[in-house]
Amino acid sequence: MRKAIALTVIGLTAATAARAADFDLDADGRVTASEIAQSLWQRFREAEVDGDGVLSPAEQESWFKDSAAARQLWDTNGDGSLDSIEWTAAVEMIGRVDIIACDADKDGVLSGDELDCLYDTHE
Repeated sequence: MRKAIALTVIGLTAATAARAADFDLDADGRVTASEIAQSLWQRFREAEVDGDGVLSPAEQESWFKDSAAARQLWDTNGDGSLDSIEWTAAVEMIGRVDIIACDADKDGVLSGDELDCLYDTHE
């Protein structure tokens, strides 16, 4: 909650600041592609509960709203699971797409209202 409070102080709305804590790892009110990647890897580790290093279909169900769509997009070998190689490619793509899609001022980071775009994408 400390990050959310710090982000509120620098001018973000309370709702955006609360969500920013998930991605804004250094609490500077800006989200970089690197922070997106680190946050998504943390989510992978949290969802991957059986310790085999692969997100099984069941583990994906607990995380993704539409795990079938995620598998179709990211499961490049077609085995129904997401391994670390597939997840690395997905994280890189997500970070690039998020920055391109949401970075209105084209400074390479997401801040202020741009953060709402990021969170709307990942809800």
